[in-house]
Amino acid sequence: MGLVDCGTRRGGRQYQQFAAAIERLSVVNYLSDACYDPARAEHRKVSFHFFSYSLPTNPVSDRAWTIIWDPVFFQIVKQTGGGMKFDLKLYKTLSPAARRLFLLVLKVSYGKRRLPVFELRHLAVDVLGFASTLAVRDMKVKVRKALEQLEAVGAVQNSTINKGDRPQWQVAFERGVSLQHIQRSSTLAAEHDSPLIDGLLTVGFDHGAAARIVQRYSHRLVAEWIDITLAARERFGEGHFRKSPMAFLLDSLKKAQSGERTPPDWWQQSKRTELRNQKPTVRGQQVLSRLMNEVFGEHSESPAKKNKPELAGDLLKRLA
Repeated sequence: MGLVDCGTRRGGRQYQQFAAAIERLSVVNYLSDACYDPARAEHRKVSFHFFSYSLPTNPVSDRAWTIIWDPVFFQIVKQTGGGMKFDLKLYKTLSPAARRLFLLVLKVSYGKRRLPVFELRHLAVDVLGFASTLAVRDMKVKVRKALEQLEAVGAVQNSTINKGDRPQWQVAFERGVSLQHIQRSSTLAAEHDSPLIDGLLTVGFDHGAAARIVQRYSHRLVAEWIDITLAARERFGEGHFRKSPMAFLLDSLKKAQSGERTPPDWWQQSKRTELRNQKPTVRGQQVLSRLMNEVFGEHSESPAKKNKPELAGDLLKRLA
């Protein structure tokens, strides 16, 4: 998102902005009545959000930020065997209409040169967001401007707007040079790109040792014992470890893998306490309040008005 990277300052404010962005995106829901499912090779009705998250409440905590993809969304995108590179810096330089067209180019024919031919009014109104009351000549001018922006940055090429064999005006264009070299990859990320690396570096390992640990042990075990090690250091201090946090983590991984060690009771209790102490955010209460008003009417007593969360059991009883 450009909030935290090697080219920007990485203080507390940037991570607060990143956490706020994660919170906003986590409540976004996608609804479609004809989403193509590559696993089943058919279009299906789907509804999903993109991810859930779990972040430490202490702003100076070294414990990991956890983001878990929605299983329906993940199963759909996993079948494509790769990802789509996205130039956020370029995207920010474009006008709103050119941005929508840029996303269309990436979405409709990823990895292919020639895109489908679009009917002018459909492209202008339904895709780019122009008013349906515009005259055809004005639609052509606005669509042409969006195409010219993308041609200037090499995103599209050979664009045309003409009638062709049909009475409607049609828009055709090809992927530009800057997008033709994007390669799809079905390989897993290399060990040095694993999100577990940062946690191991925080514990005290160097990059090479961290990569070897990720390669040798199950990712679930590594993630679990990184969190236990960092939580122990925050709770008990460095004196808790007989030798060092690194030695504790390595010994724990070896014994956990052979079934000789399980997570400590204090850590399990700490996780249960964290779950009990979780409170809905103001934004979460506002979202739930709107849903309650839609279901029960404007005069329903929402959790925000009660200043406490609605219990799932009570909600189901009211629905019944």
